[in-house]
Amino acid sequence: MYTFRTSVSGTGRKQPLRIVQAEKGQTIGDILEALRQQGLATEPVVIRLPVEWSVDPAIIAADPAEWTGPVRDLVGEPADMFGRARDRSVYLLYAHQAQPYLSRALNTSLISDDLAGFVPAELVDQLRQAEFGYLVERSKALLSAPPGTSFRAPSGKIVSNFIRVGNIQIDRDALDAIAFWMLEHLKDRQAIVVDTWSISSLASHAARIASEHLAMPMPRLEILPGYNDGSTAAKDEALRILKRIDADVGAAPEDKTRVLILISATQSGSLGKVLKEASADSGHRCDPTFLALFALADSDLPRLSNMVSDQRFSYKDDDEATATIEIDRQVYFPLAYEDVSYRLRKPDAQRYRRFFDDYAETQVVRLHADGVRLDATRQPHHMIRLDLDEIRETAPFRAKLATTLAGFGPQLAVLAPSHDAAWKFAGQVEVELESRFGKILVLHLPALGAATDTGDRAKAAAIIRAAKTGDEITIVEDVASGTDRVAQIDKMLRTEGFAGKVNFVIGIHTDEDPEEWVAFCGRLGPNTVHVVEELPMPDGGSDACPWCRELELYDRWAQHGPPLPPALLERRQSLVGAGTAGLTANALLHPAQLAAPELGPKSFYSNAGCSQAHVIGAAAAAIQYQRAVGQPDKPKLGERHYPVATILDHQDYLLQKWTDTVLRSSFLRAATRDELVWTEKAKEGKRAAALEKLIHHADASEHDIVLELLIAACLGKVTINLADASLVARIQSLTTDGSAGYLIERLKELKEAGQI
Repeated sequence: MYTFRTSVSGTGRKQPLRIVQAEKGQTIGDILEALRQQGLATEPVVIRLPVEWSVDPAIIAADPAEWTGPVRDLVGEPADMFGRARDRSVYLLYAHQAQPYLSRALNTSLISDDLAGFVPAELVDQLRQAEFGYLVERSKALLSAPPGTSFRAPSGKIVSNFIRVGNIQIDRDALDAIAFWMLEHLKDRQAIVVDTWSISSLASHAARIASEHLAMPMPRLEILPGYNDGSTAAKDEALRILKRIDADVGAAPEDKTRVLILISATQSGSLGKVLKEASADSGHRCDPTFLALFALADSDLPRLSNMVSDQRFSYKDDDEATATIEIDRQVYFPLAYEDVSYRLRKPDAQRYRRFFDDYAETQVVRLHADGVRLDATRQPHHMIRLDLDEIRETAPFRAKLATTLAGFGPQLAVLAPSHDAAWKFAGQVEVELESRFGKILVLHLPALGAATDTGDRAKAAAIIRAAKTGDEITIVEDVASGTDRVAQIDKMLRTEGFAGKVNFVIGIHTDEDPEEWVAFCGRLGPNTVHVVEELPMPDGGSDACPWCRELELYDRWAQHGPPLPPALLERRQSLVGAGTAGLTANALLHPAQLAAPELGPKSFYSNAGCSQAHVIGAAAAAIQYQRAVGQPDKPKLGERHYPVATILDHQDYLLQKWTDTVLRSSFLRAATRDELVWTEKAKEGKRAAALEKLIHHADASEHDIVLELLIAACLGKVTINLADASLVARIQSLTTDGSAGYLIERLKELKEAGQI
């Protein structure tokens, strides 16, 4: 499902929204159910109709039961249409005769209109701008020059950032989105000329959509061979293309050929100026209009995405950079790649040391673990899950909780979700507050659609509605990640007309982006968020879980390869059966004849003797901080954004700094492929040599990492020279049950199949 989250501004407030692209055959009920199944937050939903459809606004303005034409299929069973949207408004984004429209809220009989008071035309403009920003983000189209360097754009200007628009074309959803916003610019066009072949698929798709939407002949497509720098040769080539379009269209002698000249991104405006001059030279036969997909600097060109005020795209003087990377004039791509090394220093290792020391004797960290919420029909999976029940009764946590609650005044009630961990935590908060204020009600938190609440949920809803200015309630959550949960509850309180102050108390908060969390908390007005324990932690679900990826390997081999050796078969069973308990001990794969690796003394990350999960959690927190905050004068650690790759330096985890097998393996597990593999061949060769040194080492405490290295290699995270017969033989000899030999053979197969 193509969906993204954004917000719109107006009437003095900001409103979060979720945009969803409907597919033919889907009903509104299907879309809302899919959102629920994916566990996405309950913002108001804007559903964009299939972009080929031209729908009269008069039809949408009628009752859905009376809709006709293709939109009739959206209704499905009228009684179920909004079964999953009793807590959020639902809108339609669509086009009629190439003009975009945003409908009224369709379910105002169930909930008040979240966009009441906003100007629809302004909302449409904001949605267009937001979607182009999302397309850039998801496709890695924003290219940032490495520190100390700059780009020389095709125009000759020196810039630090550049958008390669061709990157956006990663799937049909992206093409549909761009076609939708281009429709009004194609309404009467007979041809499209694009400034680079890299957006030809985008233009071709838009032409087809316009043809179907407007019931007109499909516009012809032409492509400029490279950036037009205004030279005589470039102008002649542009003139030749325009004349060829004129011949292809075959307009009557008295008519002009109506052409849209599509520019991927304008940063200096010079390309538009040159193409205007070229089209003027073509004579009366050409009637051009212009459109820039992205405007990075001001010009008189119409544009779909306006990024003029974004300082990232301002020009630089030639002498401001020590090196300049040329943007190729044909493919609009940088001609160099720069690896940025990340060295994790002692302060990075010790940033969250207190947390892992305080709870070293507990199993607070659970890896490859399912969620534990009892009120969710779809349990989320976590790469790393922190379990409040494991630390709730420890002395450090109790002391921090007492400090957190010390400034609270009398409370009307303590409210909590229904899952067991949160309910126990609510009881703990109640005991602490009752020691000062006497008996306090502990009630289940009402649902966002509170009209059907019964029992103590109804009692809680009544307290919320009756609260006056100066009244306070406390809402607790055992573990929370990000802003969604607090934002949902805050919306519920506003919907119910809560007039007092709410204290959100979170046992453990694990936001992937601490800076975003701080900004969000600052926007809550009189309400306050109190976090007892806080640290960044990655949690991308099963897609990002390295143990899920490992299990996928075993499943594939179990079906299509030789039988798994006993140790790997047992390992597969442990991964399958991890469930909500997850992995704590034996999270890492090690030779069956050797003891499981443990953290040694004097580690910067945590105490010796703690569980493997504990060590991996500590390493993951250190890495996540670099992803969220980074280091001075460096891009943040994370996925590659061409031409920059941010890489954890292997000298730290394979050579002299973090020498414990459990720590070395923790980095291989917690970091992604993009964060581990050098793009520079020579550097990756040095990493492979360091790895081989471990494998050849005589001491088992060095080569007991062999199975972790092999799994990492099968996942593309490390390089093993399979052509080195002595290395392969050494690997095969390091396990007594054949596990290493089995994995090296599967690695060869993956390599031969081009899958790594």
